[in-house]
Amino acid sequence: MNYYQHHIGDFNNATRHLSLLERAIYRDLLDMYYDTEKAIDASNMDRLARRLQCITNEQIAALNYILDEFFILQDGAYLNNRCEREIAEFHGKRKQASDAGKASAKKRAAKKQQPQNNGSSDNEQSNDDNSTDVEQASNDNSTDVQPTNNHKPLTNNQEPFNSGSSNAHEQKNPPPPIQFSQYQSEDHKRYTLLGCVNQYP
Repeated sequence: MNYYQHHIGDFNNATRHLSLLERAIYRDLLDMYYDTEKAIDASNMDRLARRLQCITNEQIAALNYILDEFFILQDGAYLNNRCEREIAEFHGKRKQASDAGKASAKKRAAKKQQPQNNGSSDNEQSNDDNSTDVEQASNDNSTDVQPTNNHKPLTNNQEPFNSGSSNAHEQKNPPPPIQFSQYQSEDHKRYTLLGCVNQYP
């Protein structure tokens, strides 16, 4: 554990009778306990004292006093009930957070995959509908229309085109005489040069 809750009131009430040296050793033991997340190894007391920088006889005596008052020697290790409870709670919260994260990730993945599945189903349904419509139309056409050999060509009653009829019509209806007062710049397109000379001697 890189972090643990330190309740100042609880610690002060439990260690009010200790000296400054004993309180410091107790805090070092708690830090070691939470850091390793296991009980204090009691197999080698000299090494334990060295790790806690307890060198003098006074320091070693203070270490033994703290271990005897706040820890329980069991199976070659010093246990602390408060530390064991905090570590178990820490692992429980971490497992709960991990399970919640996995469930959330799984839910997001399923939600992201759902539109793709729906889209493919819709496309398949649309293709099936289109193929059914085409087959139905083909069946209807094959049923309603029957081949026959009794068709006769239709006669063309239109009159033949006479290219000279338009010229005759134009000759029968010549353009009106040109009036000098009404002469326009575009009249030369409708009258010949001879017509213009006859009208304007």
